[in-house]
Amino acid sequence: MLKDAWIHQFLAAYAASRARALGIEAACNAQHTAVQRLAKWIARLHAADGEESGISIAQGKLADMLGLQRTSVNAACRHLQDRRAVRIRRARLVVLDHDELSRAACDCDAGQADDVLERRLRARLN
Repeated sequence: MLKDAWIHQFLAAYAASRARALGIEAACNAQHTAVQRLAKWIARLHAADGEESGISIAQGKLADMLGLQRTSVNAACRHLQDRRAVRIRRARLVVLDHDELSRAACDCDAGQADDVLERRLRARLN
Protein backbone atom coordinates (compact mmCIF):
# COMPACT_ATOMS: atom_id res chain seq x y z
CA MET A 1 0.00 0.00 0.00
CA LEU A 2 2.85 2.40 0.75
CA LYS A 3 4.05 2.00 -2.86
CA ASP A 4 0.89 3.65 -4.20
CA ALA A 5 1.24 7.30 -5.15
CA TRP A 6 -2.18 8.14 -3.73
CA ILE A 7 -1.07 7.34 -0.16
CA HIS A 8 1.83 9.78 -0.48
CA GLN A 9 -0.55 12.43 -1.85
CA PHE A 10 -2.97 11.72 0.97
CA LEU A 11 -0.27 11.99 3.64
CA ALA A 12 1.01 15.26 2.15
CA ALA A 13 -2.55 16.66 2.08
CA TYR A 14 -3.11 15.49 5.64
CA ALA A 15 0.11 17.15 6.85
CA ALA A 16 -0.88 20.40 5.12
CA SER A 17 -4.36 20.15 6.67
CA ARG A 18 -2.91 19.68 10.17
CA ALA A 19 -0.56 22.64 9.66
CA ARG A 20 -3.56 24.80 8.65
CA ALA A 21 -5.51 23.54 11.67
CA LEU A 22 -2.65 24.45 14.01
CA GLY A 23 -2.48 27.91 12.45
CA ILE A 24 -6.21 28.38 12.98
CA GLU A 25 -5.92 27.22 16.61
CA ALA A 26 -3.01 29.61 17.23
CA ALA A 27 -4.98 32.52 15.76
CA CYS A 28 -8.00 31.53 17.85
CA ASN A 29 -5.88 31.51 21.01
CA ALA A 30 -4.61 35.01 20.20
CA GLN A 31 -7.99 36.53 19.27
CA HIS A 32 -10.65 35.04 21.51
CA THR A 33 -11.45 35.14 25.20
CA ALA A 34 -11.03 32.21 27.56
CA VAL A 35 -14.83 31.83 27.70
CA GLN A 36 -15.13 31.62 23.90
CA ARG A 37 -12.30 29.11 23.61
CA LEU A 38 -13.55 27.01 26.52
CA ALA A 39 -17.08 26.92 25.08
CA LYS A 40 -15.68 25.79 21.71
CA TRP A 41 -13.70 22.98 23.33
CA ILE A 42 -16.58 21.86 25.52
CA ALA A 43 -18.77 21.68 22.40
CA ARG A 44 -16.07 19.64 20.63
CA LEU A 45 -15.69 17.25 23.55
CA HIS A 46 -19.45 16.89 23.88
CA ALA A 47 -19.81 16.15 20.16
CA ALA A 48 -17.03 13.57 20.30
CA ASP A 49 -18.27 11.91 23.49
CA GLY A 50 -22.03 12.18 22.99
CA GLU A 51 -22.75 11.10 26.58
CA GLU A 52 -25.78 12.75 28.15
CA SER A 53 -24.34 12.05 31.60
CA GLY A 54 -21.52 14.48 30.89
CA ILE A 55 -17.84 14.58 30.17
CA SER A 56 -15.42 13.44 32.82
CA ILE A 57 -12.67 16.07 32.82
CA ALA A 58 -10.97 18.17 35.49
CA GLN A 59 -10.53 21.93 35.18
CA GLY A 60 -6.77 21.42 35.36
CA LYS A 61 -6.92 19.25 32.24
CA LEU A 62 -9.05 21.89 30.48
CA ALA A 63 -6.47 24.50 31.49
CA ASP A 64 -3.69 22.37 29.99
CA MET A 65 -5.68 21.92 26.75
CA LEU A 66 -6.34 25.65 26.43
CA GLY A 67 -2.93 26.85 27.61
CA LEU A 68 -4.53 28.82 30.45
CA GLN A 69 -4.19 29.01 34.21
CA ARG A 70 -6.66 26.89 36.15
CA THR A 71 -8.08 30.06 37.74
CA SER A 72 -8.92 31.44 34.28
CA VAL A 73 -10.68 28.19 33.35
CA ASN A 74 -12.53 28.26 36.67
CA ALA A 75 -13.80 31.80 35.96
CA ALA A 76 -14.78 30.85 32.39
CA CYS A 77 -16.62 27.76 33.68
CA ARG A 78 -18.52 29.91 36.19
CA HIS A 79 -19.49 32.27 33.38
CA LEU A 80 -20.83 29.37 31.27
CA GLN A 81 -22.70 28.02 34.30
CA ASP A 82 -24.22 31.47 34.93
CA ARG A 83 -25.47 31.40 31.32
CA ARG A 84 -26.93 27.95 32.07
CA ALA A 85 -24.98 26.45 29.19
CA VAL A 86 -23.17 23.86 31.32
CA ARG A 87 -23.14 22.37 34.80
CA ILE A 88 -19.86 21.35 36.41
CA ARG A 89 -19.68 19.09 39.44
CA ARG A 90 -16.68 17.09 40.68
CA ALA A 91 -14.75 16.83 37.41
CA ARG A 92 -17.94 16.12 35.43
CA LEU A 93 -19.10 18.62 32.86
CA VAL A 94 -22.68 18.38 31.55
CA VAL A 95 -23.91 20.42 28.59
CA LEU A 96 -27.33 21.81 29.54
CA ASP A 97 -28.01 24.08 26.57
CA HIS A 98 -26.09 23.37 23.39
CA ASP A 99 -27.46 26.49 21.65
CA GLU A 100 -26.28 28.72 24.50
CA LEU A 101 -22.91 26.99 24.47
CA SER A 102 -22.64 27.62 20.71
CA ARG A 103 -23.50 31.30 21.20
CA ALA A 104 -20.74 31.59 23.82
CA ALA A 105 -18.16 29.84 21.63
CA CYS A 106 -15.97 31.37 18.98
CA ASP A 107 -16.66 30.11 15.47
CA CYS A 108 -13.15 28.79 14.80
CA ASP A 109 -13.21 25.14 13.90
CA ALA A 110 -9.94 23.64 12.79
CA GLY A 111 -11.32 20.11 12.48
CA GLN A 112 -13.40 20.39 9.30
CA ALA A 113 -10.58 19.78 6.81
CA ASP A 114 -9.57 16.58 8.60
CA ASP A 115 -13.09 15.15 8.23
CA VAL A 116 -12.90 15.53 4.44
CA LEU A 117 -9.53 13.78 4.30
CA GLU A 118 -10.72 10.95 6.52
CA ARG A 119 -13.77 10.37 4.28
CA ARG A 120 -11.51 10.25 1.21
CA LEU A 121 -9.20 7.71 2.83
CA ARG A 122 -12.10 5.50 3.97
CA ALA A 123 -13.64 5.62 0.48
CA ARG A 124 -10.29 4.69 -1.07
CA LEU A 125 -9.73 1.79 1.34
CA ASN A 126 -13.25 0.34 0.88
